[in-house]
Amino acid sequence: ITREACLLMRAKVGALMLLDNSREWLELRASFGAGERYVNRPPLSVADSLLGVVVRRKKPLQVENVQASSRYQSVEVARSEGLVALLSVPLIYGGQAMGTLSVYTGQPYSFSNEEIRILSALAQLSATAIEKARLYERVVDVEEQLRQNEKLSALGLLAAEVAHEIRNPL
Repeated sequence: ITREACLLMRAKVGALMLLDNSREWLELRASFGAGERYVNRPPLSVADSLLGVVVRRKKPLQVENVQASSRYQSVEVARSEGLVALLSVPLIYGGQAMGTLSVYTGQPYSFSNEEIRILSALAQLSATAIEKARLYERVVDVEEQLRQNEKLSALGLLAAEVAHEIRNPL
């Protein structure tokens, strides 16, 4: 997803952040083109971060130069990584924001409405794919639990049969 976002938008870095279970923090789940400092930065607070605004409002946000922005939290990381312009769009599934898809360029840039629509469409498709993957993972887990329960049930029936066979001659 992040690689395709970078290719579509001719961006330097792509990042996909998802909400944690408490829905209070955005955690980096995938990136393309990002360096160590960007990848290893701490989770972002939904309440206090610029990308949190994207999640709360469920609307795209662009910043022409994050290195000069007072609202961007990781200015030092942006400077060291050479990140300048930011476009971030929400990942929305079932009316709920589940994270953000962001791209960064290496020079000041103002994204066009068409570019915002393209990245938003990719984010919409990505949110659907992520949710389907989560559901599939749950199905696999439930199937595994079902197999375990069937094994225990078969073991219980075998134990009952053995006990019956032992009791009969007695």
